[in-house]
Amino acid sequence: MDTSDEQTTLEKDIGMFVQQNKAYYEEQWQNLDNGKLAFNVIAFFLPIFWLGYRRMYRHIGMIALMYLVIDIGLFIFISESSSLNLLDSFYTLGIGIFYGFFANKLYKKHVQRRVNKIRTVASDEQEKEKMLQQQGGGSGYGVLGAIVMIFLIYTIPTIIITYIV
Repeated sequence: MDTSDEQTTLEKDIGMFVQQNKAYYEEQWQNLDNGKLAFNVIAFFLPIFWLGYRRMYRHIGMIALMYLVIDIGLFIFISESSSLNLLDSFYTLGIGIFYGFFANKLYKKHVQRRVNKIRTVASDEQEKEKMLQQQGGGSGYGVLGAIVMIFLIYTIPTIIITYIV
């Protein structure tokens, strides 16, 4: 298979993986490749839900852990809940801004990594297509998983620290 056929097949696989809003992401990724700014409004306003929908669970875990670290640090050094709320608000705003500007780039890397892995492990074309469709696209269950992750990683430990310790 020559290079142009391989590139066409890769683009087809990426499109099969992305599924919903494929045209939007193709345009945004083209803008990124051309050095243009690509802002994702949904990722700005609802980063946890967007990440869950796009199955980017590692990012959700990192966000939840950072909230927990901030709250533990403030709980130890500052007992004032208003300071805690203020810092959490700044952190939340910072997360929204970060994912607003970098969500499309991070999603592109996520898609490329997942597609390349699927292409490596799939034994044939039919299995590859099935895996791309199953593991790609948006997921309502991913949003639910994001909520559960935040609850388990951040909310429960914060409640324990605040009210029990």
